[in-house]
Amino acid sequence: MLAACATAPSDRRGELSRVALFAADGTPRLALYLSCAGQVAAETALCWVPSKYFSQWTQARHVAMRDLPDGQPFDAAAGVAAAQRMAPQAGMAYRVVVRFAPYATASYSSEADGMGGYTAPKAGYIAAVYVYSTTTDALLAQAEFRKRSDAAFKADAVPYVKAGVAAIVAALDPAYAN
Repeated sequence: MLAACATAPSDRRGELSRVALFAADGTPRLALYLSCAGQVAAETALCWVPSKYFSQWTQARHVAMRDLPDGQPFDAAAGVAAAQRMAPQAGMAYRVVVRFAPYATASYSSEADGMGGYTAPKAGYIAAVYVYSTTTDALLAQAEFRKRSDAAFKADAVPYVKAGVAAIVAALDPAYAN
């Protein structure tokens, strides 16, 4: 349900609808690369969530997947470095990179200004998807996804991050029932 609240282009796929990531028979035409890092260590520690759930999707749909090195920002203009690319596979027309950043901030109360108050915790994600041609290395399509929500006191950020994965999977593979 949270996946439906993700911010994305109005048709839910945006530029991604211009590329056929799966053949008519459902055969994948892509290899997926995941780059994940948060702004702080606690957010980066949540990178196991997108890694796990993207991996489940790629296994179910027979999509090759590789995690890009942690801590190295993905440069969309340069694409995936040749040394990090998977061996070419027949029928793979697209190299899809997901740059995922979990988001989590703790709740806090403040008395510093004399007013007092409580700020709810926030959880969610920010992600960008880039689709490159495997033959020309040209950037063919991209889309952004983001959702930050107030969370319950001491809530777990995992469901919010998982919702981000679900939103991206739905945009990449509308036929996949997750």
